[in-house]
Amino acid sequence: MTSLKMYCFSLTNSNLEKIKKINYIPVGLGKEIFDKEWIRDNTGNHMTEKNSWYGENTFYYWLWKNDLKKKFDTDWVGFCHYRRFWLKDNKSEIYEDFKKSIVQETPPEWNNHEVVLRDEIFVNSTKLSKILKHGKMQLLKNPFVFLSKKNYP
Repeated sequence: MTSLKMYCFSLTNSNLEKIKKINYIPVGLGKEIFDKEWIRDNTGNHMTEKNSWYGENTFYYWLWKNDLKKKFDTDWVGFCHYRRFWLKDNKSEIYEDFKKSIVQETPPEWNNHEVVLRDEIFVNSTKLSKILKHGKMQLLKNPFVFLSKKNYP
């Protein structure tokens, strides 16, 4: 097994104990105030003010500009979200023993690869719940937003 450094993203300070319990590195994103135990994307060369548009990409930028110059003390670097983790296999019962179900060390099958990505997802299909949630606010701010330009008063 090769060594793994796993960063875990969160937007709130309340997830610190959960992240520390699984031996991941807590990364605080966004505007909330975080304890000293968090790595923040708002120090050094950063673009954290763009977090609401780019999400965790603000941390990737921070890591690139501030930490990649240093030599990592690990063979692999990984990233996850406080609600989305790398499972060892799809059959894991994560509620029985969560820490045993998630990747803590790199599996041997990764040894012949430089990058491991999750399965492909499509972001071009809009869910009705998102339209209702975000569309309602847009409609309240500007009732003409859903009309074609030729129908504007």
